[in-house]
Amino acid sequence: MGAALALMAQMCADVVLRDKMINAGIVQRAIPLLQYNATRKIALGALAILTQFKSSTATTHLIALSSPELASLALSRPEDCPTVELVVIVLAQTLRVTLIAADLPSASFLERLQLPTVVEAIQSILRRPRVSFSIITHAIDMFAALTLYRPPPRMDMPSLTPFLTAFARCNNIRTRAIAISGVMRLPVTENPGIPPLFSQSRLEESVHRGVPEHLACPLMEFGPGPMKTDILVIIDSSYKYRCAMAEAEANRESDLCSLGRRLADLVQVHDFAIGDKLVDISPSQHPPRTAPFTSWIDCLHLCSQALRSQLNPSLTDLDAADVLEMRFLYYRGHLDSVFSIARAAIQRSPDLAYAYFFLGMQDGREESLRMARRGLLCPQMTPFVRTQLLCRTATHAAHLGFALLRSPSPYGIEEGVALVEAALHDTDTFLEEASPDNLWRLLILDWKIILTVLTKGPELSHELSELEFIEFIGYDIAPRQLNAARDLLLSSSTSGYQEWDHVVKRYDEFDRSLRTYAQSPVPDLWFTQIGSCNVEYMPQRDDHTFRLHPSEMYKCSWCNKPSSVLRKCGRCGQTVYCNSNCQRLHWDTHKAACVRGL
Repeated sequence: MGAALALMAQMCADVVLRDKMINAGIVQRAIPLLQYNATRKIALGALAILTQFKSSTATTHLIALSSPELASLALSRPEDCPTVELVVIVLAQTLRVTLIAADLPSASFLERLQLPTVVEAIQSILRRPRVSFSIITHAIDMFAALTLYRPPPRMDMPSLTPFLTAFARCNNIRTRAIAISGVMRLPVTENPGIPPLFSQSRLEESVHRGVPEHLACPLMEFGPGPMKTDILVIIDSSYKYRCAMAEAEANRESDLCSLGRRLADLVQVHDFAIGDKLVDISPSQHPPRTAPFTSWIDCLHLCSQALRSQLNPSLTDLDAADVLEMRFLYYRGHLDSVFSIARAAIQRSPDLAYAYFFLGMQDGREESLRMARRGLLCPQMTPFVRTQLLCRTATHAAHLGFALLRSPSPYGIEEGVALVEAALHDTDTFLEEASPDNLWRLLILDWKIILTVLTKGPELSHELSELEFIEFIGYDIAPRQLNAARDLLLSSSTSGYQEWDHVVKRYDEFDRSLRTYAQSPVPDLWFTQIGSCNVEYMPQRDDHTFRLHPSEMYKCSWCNKPSSVLRKCGRCGQTVYCNSNCQRLHWDTHKAACVRGL
């Protein structure tokens, strides 16, 4: 029976034969053989092959239901290293596929897996002195995947946090990315998708009572201008907005074009400058008697139409009309229409920064990053728009960088490193330019800390004074889950590293030594070794040193800014640029060395 099972397992490398073997009941035949010494390794090897290659959901779930028995098997045979290693491989690959599936299994099914018991068993194995590299790598992947599972309180797994935070400080940047991503998924927040409500009246009441001295001093020291802090910008712009609307209401024949130009300027000053959210009592309850509009927000649309309907509208008026229409549609929730107008606007006015402000909100992170990066090159924009574009480039680059570093493909490592460097650069720029009371400062500081841990380890203070400004203003723009993840990463870093220091060092030693040897393909390992039952699974790796360095191939040849969306010179293909502006500015220097590619 064992020989037949081994032959069936070898056939599973072929997708057609694998389906036939599954239909023939290879899983049902393998699981009972785990209890016999003579066939245990063959059965585990067969299950490892089935979980390594893409199998059906039903097959994966059938193997996953044996997780408690597999964990007990590994604990009962601590000296049988091949058996323990195969058990960990099967558990890691099965649970990972189960938990990352688009359709998460039911809660009753997940409870049958007894995941806390499995985690405790794997961690007991990891504490042994002879733990192998394969066991450690599979444990990291499995524990990171377990953070996708939201267990009930009685099945919570707090031991995952110190383990993942410990490996956030290992030498391998890809492993650090996997561990940190797991930590970022651990916090569970209530209603994370509901944004907080901003109250203009609350801010004005807080300012009227007086800004605390320890918050007022940084505001006074920031910049030469008196109107650069967010608090004053919001109050001043909203006051001008109310004055403009009151004047329009009082005027029986309101000049919507003049009003539209004023509102277009205010829209770009701050996100909270205009809109119904700044009116404590809905404007519809107090409609203006003589104005041609019934709502202050609807006025944006009417002013936009008035600017477009002029006999010969200027380019400035057309840009103002687009700004008003985009802001109106965004407030109404019509994002697709906003994006359409923004794309048309940059075709006519490539340097309209406010259009890139919205194009940086698209679902596709790569396109949003490219648009936000292009928006930063616009010659004229308000400080608010610039900081928002910096915020979006940092956020998009961070998410894309993490995704590439977590990917098993070795070809995305350089681009992932470049994206992380770009995100760090943008967070530094934001923190230098934004006022101390900027509402998005805590979000960027969270990313700054997380990216610093990813690249260098925790180097920043655990005390975050920026949080006090958020509490004073009464608006927390940073996602609560990101805040909690940052707290977990910093608070558990020391204790986690102390508990798992020996495992991290052993992993680093294995990883360093294995980079010097060529790696055989995984399927060949299975075919050549399953017959002798001496299977040693080695996950695919690349030979990158995983140390951050200036990635020149991902920096603009003119402005030297890091980016993953650069375009090559069409003649030589050797230089890369952010856009045509950088290429034009560099052309006088580059044309002597530029040779048309053959």
